[in-house]
This record gives sequence, structure tokens and C-alpha cells, in this order.
Amino acid sequence: MQITPPYINENSRKRKIRDISNPPLIGESFNDRKSIWKAFGGQWQQRIVMFPGEKTVNVFSDENGPFPDFKDPENGVIEYRGQRIRKEQALVLGNKLLEEARLERRPIRFWHRPVGRSWIFETWALAVDRTQIIEEGPASASSQRILWFLVPIPSLDSSLWPNGLHDLKILELPEIQLENLRQNSDLLKNYSSISAELEMKSIGKKVSTSPISLYRRRKEARDLVIARSRNKCEHDRCTGMPPDVNRQGHAIIQVDHINPLANGGADIPSNMIALCPNCHSAKTYGLHSDQFTKRFQIIVSRIEQLL
Repeated sequence: MQITPPYINENSRKRKIRDISNPPLIGESFNDRKSIWKAFGGQWQQRIVMFPGEKTVNVFSDENGPFPDFKDPENGVIEYRGQRIRKEQALVLGNKLLEEARLERRPIRFWHRPVGRSWIFETWALAVDRTQIIEEGPASASSQRILWFLVPIPSLDSSLWPNGLHDLKILELPEIQLENLRQNSDLLKNYSSISAELEMKSIGKKVSTSPISLYRRRKEARDLVIARSRNKCEHDRCTGMPPDVNRQGHAIIQVDHINPLANGGADIPSNMIALCPNCHSAKTYGLHSDQFTKRFQIIVSRIEQLL
């Protein structure tokens, strides 16, 4: 469920400095973090903060930064990197605040700054899960980070939340550990076994009443497909990749479900394909989009046979 908030200009409400009795509204925007700090106090540089006098956690996602967070286009779930981008992360400081909000099922504010735009209080959200990733940083050094899965909710009224969300079990998750993390190079090397593992988990999900680790599985499957693609569009008739690259210097690749989830398609690598934005748009909106499903299934089957 993806939330599109109304756009509220910074000047549409007369604010007093650090007026906690007048909290931010969904859609309210501010020119920069200092403007938010002047209105509500707290800390104006960290990614995860609380405003003085509140127990509500605020998380900030900046598309202008080196690591823009990912939003799943199919369900709106936000994959949010924890606090402390340049070094190893642990469940301390802002990450500890977010972990406490997850365990207590407290809604958080998700603030977002699109490229070239102002900060906006985009949506309320729940932190439902977390995992660990190893990622290359600005200095080309790999470090371990926490990745949080935030599910948007329309309001603080739980009766309006997406179906099943208020009944979702609070996961008992282990402390952050550095061992047993899958490096990107391991994904392709162990493609068959990891793919089979994800397929078994997907089957288990269908008979389970609680989608435990559902969001983590989606990310793992998407990462596996990206590794399989070797940073190239998997459509054998691709007419050309976009000339630009993302902030990590990689080709702009999007992972698509060949048979959409809405039509009963499985959330497993064999039903997923890595596409450049051109081929993805053609498959989604093109005149002959219905012909892509069968062709992509054949393409992925052939690729998997070679791994």
C-alpha cells in the first residue's frame, strides 16, 4: 500500500520554535534539516532522532545522499539503512531507538527528501523487520549496515492499517552479528542453492498465517537476480541501456516479476528478471507487453541452466 501525501508548504502553518504541542503533519515540508530542528528541536544531522518531549521516532531518507533508500514499487515497503553510513552499524544510538519502536510496535515518522526538493514528512510507518547487509561505502571500503523494513501506514489509527498488519507477529531477531553475511560474490557462486532455499521459504509462506521474514525474503530474491544479471539487462533483445549509472556506479537495473504477484506469480528468482528502465517500461506499458511474459520465462530458464 503506497501512500501519496498532500503537499503542504512550509509557510502554510505559523510555527513557534520547538513547539511540540503542534507536531508535524503528513505532507508538511521544510527547506532543510535545520528548519525542522528550529521547529521541533532534537538533532539536525543524524538519520534517526526523537524530538524533545516525544516518544515518536523520526527517520530521514535523503535521495541526494550517497545511499538512497529503496522503496518497493509493488507494496510501498521502504528498505531503510540505519544510522552511521560510513562505518559498521550496531543497535546503538538511533538504531536502538528504531529497534525499540519495532519491539513496541510504535508508529514512526518517515521523512523524505527527493532529489532537488525539500524535506517532507511523507508518511507514518511501522518498522516490522530488519536484516544486515555488506555494502561498499563512499571510500570504496565495504562495511556492515542494518537494513530496516518500514511499512507505510495511513494514520495512527490502527483500524485503518493494511489488512493483517496490526496482527503481524513482532519478530524475535538476533543481535547484530558480522558472521554469516552473504557477500555479493557469494550470491552468484551459490545461485542454485540460495534460489532453492528462497523457493522453499516462499512455499512455506503460502501456508503460513503470519508472513514472518516476508520482506527480508523479497530483498534476498531481488539481490540474487541482480547478481545473476551481472549488472546488465537480461532481455536478450534490449536495444540499449540508459547511459547514466546510479550513485554506486552501477548500471540502472530494475527487478520485475515476470508473472506479477497480483496475478498469483511467485516471489522467487525464477519468476524475476533484471531489466533496464527501457525494457521494464516496454514490458509494463508497451503495445506488445503481453508477449513479454512467455519470452522472459524462457530467457530466465536458459540463464539459470548455465549457472
